Amino acid sequence: MDLIQPAVYYFTRFLRYLMPREPKIECPHPALPPLRGNGRDSESESYGTCSRNLVLYYHNASKDVKDWTITEMRWYKNRRRLEHEYVVFTVQKTNDPAQLLFLRLDRRSTSTVLARKKTEAIIEQEAFERLSEQQKATLRSAVNEEAELLNDRHYLIHSLKKSSSPDYGVEADDTVTHTRNADGLTQATPERAELMATYSNFHIPFYLRDLAIITGVLSDYSETYLLLLQQCYWMARTIVNVVVEMYQPQPPYGITTAAFARAGRLTVASFLGSINKDNPREVAHLVDTIKDSIDKDNKKIEAVHEPQRRLQNERDEAFAERDEIIAKHDRDLAKRDQELEALREENERLRNLQR
Repeated sequence: MDLIQPAVYYFTRFLRYLMPREPKIECPHPALPPLRGNGRDSESESYGTCSRNLVLYYHNASKDVKDWTITEMRWYKNRRRLEHEYVVFTVQKTNDPAQLLFLRLDRRSTSTVLARKKTEAIIEQEAFERLSEQQKATLRSAVNEEAELLNDRHYLIHSLKKSSSPDYGVEADDTVTHTRNADGLTQATPERAELMATYSNFHIPFYLRDLAIITGVLSDYSETYLLLLQQCYWMARTIVNVVVEMYQPQPPYGITTAAFARAGRLTVASFLGSINKDNPREVAHLVDTIKDSIDKDNKKIEAVHEPQRRLQNERDEAFAERDEIIAKHDRDLAKRDQELEALREENERLRNLQR
């Protein structure tokens, strides 16, 4: 027995040495989560982590906020369970359109919370008590299916936020995933999603750094929301409405599909009506906050870039002055060569006359 354990240990180490390691795939943007090998999507990152990484990335003096541009935004809704909604952004390298990234933005709860909170994940307890037994059963079934999906697929929990309400305490998991598919569907989930709306041709340039600030502001702002479904539907709708207001896609309200009529609604619980609706006043407030955050960040970037730019200007001026001195020296040499050549020609003429 004493010999078997060491033998098994070293044999296992030997096999691991022989097995090929999972290939690492570099992300074109170093501040975003990279795709994984074997055709898999990236690990999910919290809004906060991804937002901070991107914003700080552009504080480097050599980085340009305009290097990556958002070219399209798509709003999806799952067909089953709690009919989760999410948004996918197409990000393009500004000077190299062939380089594309797809970023999926989600707000979910966790399987633990769904299992513990059950119906409170959808509506307040008081409203739940007014439903019929059949309606209650329908909601319980939808929540249980969603909980099983999250638990079975081992969704990573990154940024747990608790409501300020001691009665509900619904936790939200806000994540960004770098996906291989333009529709945001990942290998980690069997979801089937429908496209509800597409927004593109932004009149105002929409940069990746701006998206980072938007997600950070919205994730922090919505801590006061109590309901999972309002949080999920609210996040997708609010992201869309904020982007539409700030960057003015053409056509103004996007291109919608038949599924758009289901936005903010839970089909299996149609008796609830629309769980989430447009809130222009809230969107206007958020837009002001985001614009202020972007303006402050631009000033920070300018403060970082300005010394570098000033130094570069001083170098450019010094090089220009040096080049001018060299050019003047070359002109003087050329003029002297011309004078010497003229003098030689005159001497040659005088010698010829003396002959």
